[in-house]
Amino acid sequence: GTGVLASILAKENKFKHITGIDLHSYPEWKIFRDSKITFKVVAENDFFNFLAKEKPDTAVLTWVLHHMEYNEQERYIGYLYKVLKRNSLLVILEDSYSTKLSPENDVGTHGSFMGFSKKDRIKIMGIYDWVANNILEQRDWVDIPFTYRTLEEWEKLFKASGFKII
Repeated sequence: GTGVLASILAKENKFKHITGIDLHSYPEWKIFRDSKITFKVVAENDFFNFLAKEKPDTAVLTWVLHHMEYNEQERYIGYLYKVLKRNSLLVILEDSYSTKLSPENDVGTHGSFMGFSKKDRIKIMGIYDWVANNILEQRDWVDIPFTYRTLEEWEKLFKASGFKII
């Protein structure tokens, strides 16, 4: 993505080096330059080899997976599982909702949202994502294939891929 998280993490002084990657470069990468940060464009066909070479201790995916088709999500998660060292962390921040857990905030909004069909909830999330990327962030183009999952679906996928949920 834009690199803002890499910049924040670099200031924390908890990491020796941070590599931010995306399928596309971002102009913000120039703004967030830091001696601890490297930004790279990495296509899917290079992703596994890139990870195998980098050998990260931690991988962080922030609002990435819902921009991929379901089968792409599964492939990328599989690549990560194969390459990450034992006891490494994979941190995911993703647009999602739970069908079982009660929300901590906006209880009334959640109830209204859950009143929609699953298909309509996905459309609603897609509209918010489109507004955030195209209007608020003024991106020229962002893939929004409407491939959102519930928290329970994400958990099932990660466990099926071999990950332990913490």
